[in-house]
Amino acid sequence: MNAGATTRRRIVVTLDSAQVEPGDLERLLRLAHRLDADLEGVFVEDSDLLRLADMTFLREFRPTSQRAESFQSGRIQQELRVLARRAERALAEAAERRGVTVSFRTWRGSIERELLSEVQADILAVMRLGAIAFQPSRRRAPELVSACFDGSDESARALATAADLATDNDDISLQVIMMSGPDAGSDELREHAASLLAEHSGNVVYRFLEDKTVGGLLKVLHESGSTALVMQRDNSMLRNTSLRQYLSRLHCPLFLVR
Repeated sequence: MNAGATTRRRIVVTLDSAQVEPGDLERLLRLAHRLDADLEGVFVEDSDLLRLADMTFLREFRPTSQRAESFQSGRIQQELRVLARRAERALAEAAERRGVTVSFRTWRGSIERELLSEVQADILAVMRLGAIAFQPSRRRAPELVSACFDGSDESARALATAADLATDNDDISLQVIMMSGPDAGSDELREHAASLLAEHSGNVVYRFLEDKTVGGLLKVLHESGSTALVMQRDNSMLRNTSLRQYLSRLHCPLFLVR
């Protein structure tokens, strides 16, 4: 590499059989365009789910036949290939409209044990994960992008990404969730966040996290109507909580920043 050359940022978005809401996809493509980043779509085949196909005593309800049938590994894998092609086509069409270059691949592995370690990116946008589908929610206006901030360099990068997500659209506000209660040092933390957002012209809301647990964070996100969450990839809540359980309760896209 030539001296002084810069490395393009890499954004990876996870996809599966569930349809991504147009607003979520549009927000992601705006981010990729704004950052001039490489975008890769990864269709996730959950190996833990696929292992269920080998258990002959299990049944699934088939909408086409309106009855319960046994799992068939060959059929399930064929259906996954069809869904992967559909997801690839949808992402490519949306990216072309935005002028974003995109690549695509299929990844098979354990969501719980392998996803975060094997799928590497500067920004990992978790839209869907295997059998987990976010519960439908009514979009509030304006939309609200939330970012977790604890004063570290990593959380500062997450905050900058959240600001980029909330830029170029007057209908999107930014919520800074400070990972501390309103105690000693909290004013300095807020001032630090505000200084990092000095050039952000949109609406910003600051909120302290008094209950520093996963449940406390999720409560804040639900009460505020957040439509996206941005956090550092090594956040302790991800290290100490089952990824599958965390995502099943989150109900909005998750952007993990490295």
